[in-house]
Amino acid sequence: MNQNNEAAGTLQYIKRDESGNLYHIKDFTTSEIGTQLRFAPGERAYNGRSGKESVFNLSKDAPVFKLSHQLGIKGVLGGDYNYNHTEISAEKRIGFLRLGISMHRLKRARSGTRYLSPC
Repeated sequence: MNQNNEAAGTLQYIKRDESGNLYHIKDFTTSEIGTQLRFAPGERAYNGRSGKESVFNLSKDAPVFKLSHQLGIKGVLGGDYNYNHTEISAEKRIGFLRLGISMHRLKRARSGTRYLSPC
């Protein structure tokens, strides 16, 4: 994925050079590749028009575990930064008879390299 980021509204991107001076930059570009592993024990696929969102999908309550990693590459397609971003998540949908449905999600992310953020 190649994305150009530009600060909106009153946000500003500020970068520090080698001598410690701060300066504003208008925008920056990121280029990344990534992968995701998904594990849902007990999930059954239902092939229909609505796919996983179908009312006939009987395994919506199965827990879902995901592990993903994105690698930012400087110089590829105009990317300005190298970075690593890893994310792990678990989600579970719990249905209560008369109270409705509750969706629980636990997510943890780690970025291995410092990169620009709005301030």
